Amino acid sequence: MGIASDNQEFISDLQGYLNDRYQAKLQEDGHAGRLTRAAAGRFLPGFGDQIKAAPLALGADQAGVIILPGRTNNAAIDTRSAGQIETILPQVQPLAVELILKARAAGIEIKIISGTRTYAEQNALYARATNGKDDDQDGRIDEADERVTKARGGYSNHNFGIAFDIGIFEGERYLPESKLYAQVVRIAKSLGLECGADWKSFPDEPHFQLRPPWARAISEAAMLAEFRARVAAGKSLF
Repeated sequence: MGIASDNQEFISDLQGYLNDRYQAKLQEDGHAGRLTRAAAGRFLPGFGDQIKAAPLALGADQAGVIILPGRTNNAAIDTRSAGQIETILPQVQPLAVELILKARAAGIEIKIISGTRTYAEQNALYARATNGKDDDQDGRIDEADERVTKARGGYSNHNFGIAFDIGIFEGERYLPESKLYAQVVRIAKSLGLECGADWKSFPDEPHFQLRPPWARAISEAAMLAEFRARVAAGKSLF
């Protein structure tokens, strides 16, 4: 398949994604016309700029910059990661995909293992810190059963679609600890992501997040408070 046909297939998939998810009402003709570029810019900030700048320069190798559920460009992303990426905000999705691809280029296979959580899901994780139970069912209560989060529902960035957690894999084997996480952190920072590895009280090396522009100069607590207020008011989080 040539670059031109690859471009058309990808643009057609993008149009279908914008129609399915955002009811953009685009013709799925594979041409990055004015309406397609406008819709991409509106619903997928950052990625839309790429379409505007070079609407016909997107080859098949560019298909990994955004997840299009059920579309042909998902081949580079594993099913588990794609499902989790779908739960996070559109502004964060391209960065999660790019992190997977850049890590892979560096010889590191990662998967997105956690995306957005409901308040109830967050509370269930928070409860593990205090329930005194053998949560991992290994026959003992130990550090593996201790707190996996210090945040209850409404007090985690995972509740608001800006955060995701990764795991490093060798084949199908999950590596909960590896020196490779530090390398992934460096890649993530080069993309503009914040990393839980930098947290002082509860370092979380596999955790990554993207602050909205309005939150760049405020504390984490203030950002979370604003998120809760915006959710209550039905306002945009980004």
